[in-house]
Amino acid sequence: MAKPVVLIAEELSPATLDALGPDFEVRNCNGADRIELLAALSKGVDAVLIRSATKMDAEAISAAKGLKVIARAGVGLDNVNSSSYGCWCNGC
Repeated sequence: MAKPVVLIAEELSPATLDALGPDFEVRNCNGADRIELLAALSKGVDAVLIRSATKMDAEAISAAKGLKVIARAGVGLDNVNSSSYGCWCNGC
């Protein structure tokens, strides 16, 4: 069985990366580079981990084949368009 694919779109702490362990296929991209982000998402990902520079708007969410989770490190969700995907997260 294939490992779930996690796209890391910004620099995250080493502890966060270590927590993923060997059970995930980890891919990286520069989420602030729109073209690079959309290309990485279109390859198919199960989850994307972002901080404040990556914008997960309707276009990015639609481009993300197989996307199940958007995880935002830090405070706030102003860079995640929750109306694009039927938000069920705390605070939406």
